[in-house]
Amino acid sequence: MITSRNNHTVEFYNDDLLLIDSVAAYLKGGDAAIVICTPQHKKLLRKRLGNSMACQYFDAETTLAGFMVGGTPNGRLFAETVGAIVEAQAAQHKDVRAFGEMVAILWDQGKASGALLLEELWNDLLRKHAFTLHCAYPERAFESHRSRHDFKDVCGTHTASTFSNITFIT
Repeated sequence: MITSRNNHTVEFYNDDLLLIDSVAAYLKGGDAAIVICTPQHKKLLRKRLGNSMACQYFDAETTLAGFMVGGTPNGRLFAETVGAIVEAQAAQHKDVRAFGEMVAILWDQGKASGALLLEELWNDLLRKHAFTLHCAYPERAFESHRSRHDFKDVCGTHTASTFSNITFIT
């Protein structure tokens, strides 16, 4: 996994425990972490990471609701909420690493264009602050014929993609 500053990586997975292993290893490499994830992944990550580092946890759905307007991510509200969190951590720590699942939630809700817009909002934030971002999508998100075509668009918003024990059939 690429971890130099201002990289935006994505992981596609079909096994939660493999994802947690990967994310925990990524987060442990930094000085501080921002984790915006589902409750089940938060529980697993907290167990895996313990108190080994400065880590802020946020619920993905609650955080997402804070900047959605009419079913679409709002750039100004994103900057005021998520951007403020990243800015504060980047001002205090040399190597900030973020992990997020909000894009997967949007995708799961059938809001592929909203997920892609959110990926671009993260990219805008990466141009302003020194941190790295790792996103994750479950394999099932790309099972439909249409989603397989959108897969390239998702990969295109990232600097690198990894796959955890999955096979895509096109």
